[in-house]
Amino acid sequence: MFTKTEHGIKNLVTNDDWNLNRGADTWKFYHPLQVMGLLSTEDWFIMKTDDDGETTRLVAGANCFPAGWKLRERVGQSLWEIHAGKVPQYEEKLAKSMDRYFLRLRADQAYMRFNYAIDLSSELFHIDSHHNLNEESLNHAVTLEQLHLRVERQVLQRLPKSKAIAFSIRTYVTPITDVCKDLTVARALRTSVSSYSEDVAKYKNKALWNDVLMKYLDDILDTPVEE
Repeated sequence: MFTKTEHGIKNLVTNDDWNLNRGADTWKFYHPLQVMGLLSTEDWFIMKTDDDGETTRLVAGANCFPAGWKLRERVGQSLWEIHAGKVPQYEEKLAKSMDRYFLRLRADQAYMRFNYAIDLSSELFHIDSHHNLNEESLNHAVTLEQLHLRVERQVLQRLPKSKAIAFSIRTYVTPITDVCKDLTVARALRTSVSSYSEDVAKYKNKALWNDVLMKYLDDILDTPVEE
């Protein structure tokens, strides 16, 4: 899809030829984050540590595929402000370890993690969160065809000069029926969903899709799992 040129990168699909040299006209019209977003399928964010040396904060981003949040509402917020009161067990179990994790990121190594959700949409971009849906908002019963696995591949790396953190998110949305063609994946998904604590189940809207998903997984895996 891409080829390196003497002055930058050419997109072989769109035929866009990007001059990335210092002083190029590119930088008169595009912010570097825009170029990063146009040259990749990731959303890009920049995070920096406050002068206190303890607080990591979102300071910029190029956001195309959010699920239930708006970049303009989170710019300037700390990790605590972004997650506390929203993510289950964040305050009790996750906050301190996440702060340490971000502060310890090194410039010579990239760090990768994944998360997932069961979504009722195949769209990459949808501003309505899968975490706040309910039966009343849908006005219809959930069907197997609606169920998709939404996975985010998150990669973090500290930048060597500014010491800021480049944080990318690549989003994949795949129909459950396609995901579960691999029975090992189907079995792992059933085990994971069955292990949700009450607060995590509520956060992920398990009550909305659980019966449909579990019946399907039990059917293809033969042996039901007791929750």
